[in-house]
Amino acid sequence: MNENNLYSSDEALLAEIQSGNDKAFEVLYRAYYSNLCNFLYRYIDTPTICEELVQDLFMNIWMNRKTWSPKGSLSSYLYKSARNRALDYLKHLEVEERYLKSQKISTNSVGLSNQFIPENILIKENQNEIDELSTRVEKAITTLSPKCRMIFMLSRDDGLTYREIAEFLDISVKTVETQMGRALQKLRTKLTPFLSISLLFVIDIIAFYIS
Repeated sequence: MNENNLYSSDEALLAEIQSGNDKAFEVLYRAYYSNLCNFLYRYIDTPTICEELVQDLFMNIWMNRKTWSPKGSLSSYLYKSARNRALDYLKHLEVEERYLKSQKISTNSVGLSNQFIPENILIKENQNEIDELSTRVEKAITTLSPKCRMIFMLSRDDGLTYREIAEFLDISVKTVETQMGRALQKLRTKLTPFLSISLLFVIDIIAFYIS
């Protein structure tokens, strides 16, 4: 984990947590807590509920640390577990309150964030065009198929690798690569009419950075 050089791999961190090392558990918690909360916002639009679900996930891990043995990477395990807790919560609401007709992933937070554009590209002179692009990117992403959109957002917004996405969604790495290729091609096709040559270059750079 990047947060602490003492743990060179998931296996090393997992072993320390299983042995009762609370410092190792804190490393895991700090590394994923905020990202998992943001991830659950796509399912549940109440921040406090998302935070409670993530806190409960980590509490369960710590309480069962001696027998905790996740398959695959820690990242894919945590995202999948968080998603399952969110879905369970929504199913509970559906039974109790009868107002949830479906469970849809929110795209309200989708946009062109600063992290989506490499810092070394100077585009201040195109700020108005960037603002327009942000709006059009958001609209373009909503036109992707649900599966394609999910894969794209897990890669761009959550920083998961293709292998982690594959483990998380129980699909092959090749499928992830194919879906990402389709997403980037569709976005480029939809955005091309509105972009200058310089911003088209930025889109190509983005595709390189997240591939």
